[in-house]
Amino acid sequence: MATPTLELTKQAGVKPLTSEVYRSLNFDARGELLFAWPDNNGSVFVDCVGVCHEPLEFKRQDLQFPAAQRFSDGRWLITNSRCRESESNARVFSQDLKLLREFRLGDAIENVIVDRKDGIWTGYFDENPLGLREFSDTGDLLYDFKNSSGHDIFDLYAMHLDLRGDIWIYPHTDFYLARISNRVAEIIIERCPVEGANAILVGGNHIAFFGSYDGDGVFLFDFRSREGLLVELTVGGKPVERPLIATRGETAALLCQNSIYSVTLTNLIHAIKG
Repeated sequence: MATPTLELTKQAGVKPLTSEVYRSLNFDARGELLFAWPDNNGSVFVDCVGVCHEPLEFKRQDLQFPAAQRFSDGRWLITNSRCRESESNARVFSQDLKLLREFRLGDAIENVIVDRKDGIWTGYFDENPLGLREFSDTGDLLYDFKNSSGHDIFDLYAMHLDLRGDIWIYPHTDFYLARISNRVAEIIIERCPVEGANAILVGGNHIAFFGSYDGDGVFLFDFRSREGLLVELTVGGKPVERPLIATRGETAALLCQNSIYSVTLTNLIHAIKG
C-alpha cells in the first residue's frame, strides 16, 4: 500500500534568515503564532505571524537562544534556552514592551508553553534533570512532574497543549505518552509506536507524531484501534524535511524555508481515508 500524502498550503511568509540564526516557533496563550530570533546587536525580534506587518523589537536582551510567548492579557514572555547558575532566563514585558520582571526557569530549556491560565510549562533537554515544571508569571514553582508523578524525564522531546487545556508530554528515553490535567498526571501509552518524534498533536481519538528516528512524515495513531499509519507531508509535490514545528489544540504550524504551513488532525485523517 502506498503511503498517503498530504499537500500543504502556504499560510504566511516570515523574514528570511541565514541558517546560522537561531529561531523559535510557538503558539501563545491566545493561540497566535509567534516567530522569534536574535540579531547581532542584542535585540530579540518577534513576528506575530499573519497579524503584524512589522516584527516587534525587544532591545538590548543579549539572548542567544530566545523563545517568545504571550500571556492571555497581552503581556510578553521572552525566555532563553541556556543560562548560568546565577542568571535569570525569563523576562516578562508589558504589552508596550517595557520590562516588568525577570526570573530563572533553569538551564537547558527545550519547550515552553503558556497555558490559558497563564501557567508557564517548561520542559528541559538532557543537560538538566528537572524534566518538566510549571511556573507562575512571577516565577513561583507551581508543579513538578517528577516529584508529583514519580516518573522520570531524561529529555522532553515534545510537549503539547490540547483544546481542553491539558498538557501532553512525550519524553526520551522511554517514549511514553502522559497527560497532565489539573496538575494530575496519567500515563496514556506506556511505549509509543514512534521513537524520536520532535512534535506531537493530540485531539479526540488521535495523536500525530511528527518525524522519528527513521525519517520524516507524520504517524497518525488511533487510541481506540491502537493502530496507525504514516502520512507524508509535501510542498509542491516534494516531501517536507525537518521543519520547525509548533502545535496547539488540533493544529500544527510548520516552518519550511521562509514559509509557514498548517496542518490539522482533520487534514491528516482525511489524507488516510483518501
